[in-house]
Parts: sequence; structure tokens; C-alpha cells
Amino acid sequence: YSSVLSSDDGVSFTARGNLPYAVRGASVVVFGRQMVLLGGRDASDNVRSEVWASSDGSIWSQLGVLPEAREHR
Repeated sequence: YSSVLSSDDGVSFTARGNLPYAVRGASVVVFGRQMVLLGGRDASDNVRSEVWASSDGSIWSQLGVLPEAREHR
């Protein structure tokens, strides 16, 4: 999945942007008013090791890479 959605009430959602690539099994945390995306698997089922951050869900910047490719289980 690559869509970034937000909601004020948990019922109605608004599209805000897209992740850098379609991903599943990634970890996402909020840190310092930014969403941080870590690892996961891409659409071709490759395990990814990048770390990305965005303050608005639309513009993403790569912060670095994990020491080893990971996916959340």
C-alpha cells in the first residue's frame, strides 16, 4: 500500500499523499512531529532497509538505512 491517509475522528479519512514506494510489513512511528517509515516489503516482495520521514505525508525524505533489511511481523 502506498496511500497516506489522515482522520480527525477515525471514521472519515482524507488522502494526504503517498509513501516513497508501495509497502507492507513496515513499522511507522511518530517522532518529533514527523511520521517515520522503517523497512517493510515492497510490491516485488523485496525486504527494504530504508528509513523515511515526512511531516505532511506528501513529501518524504530518506534519513538513512537500517543495519539490516527488516519487516515487522
